[in-house]
Amino acid sequence: MDVFQQLVLGNDEIRDDYQATDDIQELSGWAAEDVNALSFMGIGNYLAAEDPTRTHIDNVLVDGVAPSLDEARSGNYPLARPLFIYVSEDAARRDEVDAFVTTYLDKVEAVLPRVYFYQLPEEEYAASQQRYADRVTGVDQRWQ
Repeated sequence: MDVFQQLVLGNDEIRDDYQATDDIQELSGWAAEDVNALSFMGIGNYLAAEDPTRTHIDNVLVDGVAPSLDEARSGNYPLARPLFIYVSEDAARRDEVDAFVTTYLDKVEAVLPRVYFYQLPEEEYAASQQRYADRVTGVDQRWQ
């Protein structure tokens, strides 16, 4: 919500007389039914909305770029954000943490679409797995 407020509203305050929901279909339905609606949701959530509903939603271009899977993956759509996990060196030494992170990295590509996150290019998953296996610490500068 902070990124939306900054990039779309120019840091203007968000009104407090709004409806909120975690249900993607409900939110996209509200936006499609009300021509005066303003809605914000993750791009994965928007792309997951049913086609008949999605076709009734007008998108806000941000810096002239519309939300699409290709624009999100390329990094061109300014509201798209990658999902990061951070694991401390100490935590990574614990067997249960190592097992969780290893499983997460092995399965994340298949899970992301189910939870409405867009997938990265396939080579990024291998790079993340290798980074964790090598215990490379710090922020990956490619994402800065």
